[in-house]
Amino acid sequence: MVTPDRTRAKAFGYLMRFADGQVFAFVYYAAFLAIHRAGWWLGALFGLLHGLFAVTAQVNTLLPLVHPRMGSPLTSAPDVALLESPGS
Repeated sequence: MVTPDRTRAKAFGYLMRFADGQVFAFVYYAAFLAIHRAGWWLGALFGLLHGLFAVTAQVNTLLPLVHPRMGSPLTSAPDVALLESPGS
């Protein structure tokens, strides 16, 4: 997505995951402030909802749209081998 160099791709990947984590932490913080409640059970519930979204919508639907080498049921591999979508 960012660079064809695997070493740089790993470094960018770690940085992007760290930045994503910071964004999600801020969103969770804002949600706790908005509802004026916080606790381990509410955090676990938010995490469960986040995980369900990530496993279903993100991996199976959105990831092939943004990952240039990931195949979907609608793509073929004319020149470059594509990764199969999860569950194929």
